[in-house]
Amino acid sequence: MKKKIRIALIGAGKMMDEYLKVLKHFDNQLTLEGIFSRTSKKALNLKEKYKIKYLAKNVDDLYLKTKADIVFIVISVENTKKICLEASKYNWKCYVEKPFGINYDETIELNKKLKNKINNFYIAFNRNYYQSVISCDKFLKKDNSKRVITITDQESYKNFKKYKTNKKFLQNIKYSNSIHLFILANHFTRKNFVKTSLIYKHEDKNSRYFIEKIVFSSGDIVFFHSIWNRPGPWKVEISTDKYFLCLKPLEKLFIRDKNNKEKLIEQSKHDYKFKPGLYLMVKNFLKFYKNKKFYNVGYSNNIMKMIKETRI
Repeated sequence: MKKKIRIALIGAGKMMDEYLKVLKHFDNQLTLEGIFSRTSKKALNLKEKYKIKYLAKNVDDLYLKTKADIVFIVISVENTKKICLEASKYNWKCYVEKPFGINYDETIELNKKLKNKINNFYIAFNRNYYQSVISCDKFLKKDNSKRVITITDQESYKNFKKYKTNKKFLQNIKYSNSIHLFILANHFTRKNFVKTSLIYKHEDKNSRYFIEKIVFSSGDIVFFHSIWNRPGPWKVEISTDKYFLCLKPLEKLFIRDKNNKEKLIEQSKHDYKFKPGLYLMVKNFLKFYKNKKFYNVGYSNNIMKMIKETRI
């Protein structure tokens, strides 16, 4: 009988509940050894709901009680740096809910402080594992032509009312929210980031929006539209010689070929059952771990350069 993977958990919010729904699906591969959260009542509720063995007092206690192989760190972004540094003291793999830092500078600082331990950290970007994104990749593999990509990043500050007293979070919300779309920009383009140039910018007391042109050495181009505090969806559109591909919402893929034939690809059954992307991302992560081919899937130099130059 194969030894099961021992799992520890840090955090007890809504997102951790989503992860636990997925982890319980892999009961034959793992055991839920312990949980720690600053909000002990929420942690106790999850402990009882998912039959987790131990309720820990802190990160040190969590490791000593569980000797876990993997720790899932699913916490608020303003606490990620502190907890990751504490977790890095121990011999477990760290699965960290994005973003890795609350802003660009903190992300760079974390990478430097962790140094040779950085490869123990897997940064989770579930949108890369949407069925829509995976299907999009399959179509793009059939077409080597230049890609012209338009990305719309939209959000309203009204959606973050519960953080109105958290100045650090609100001051950096543009980075921690928009990072998802920069990850997709990097995912759908080829080769290296070259440069970015500002096409248009407007800012007043009610709204802020800009358009950046991002160029890659492959010839692929991204037009990044940041339109905050106005109505609108997150959207990714990709134009090639053979296809027009549109993700709107990101969970669905609309395709039109050069003969104007149209097709809509819906979410997979797992993306309906669980929070989209989580099932396949966790499944692949566990596979990496079992095959001892674990590697960090975090922010590449390409992504960090693009974010720095685009000034989010």
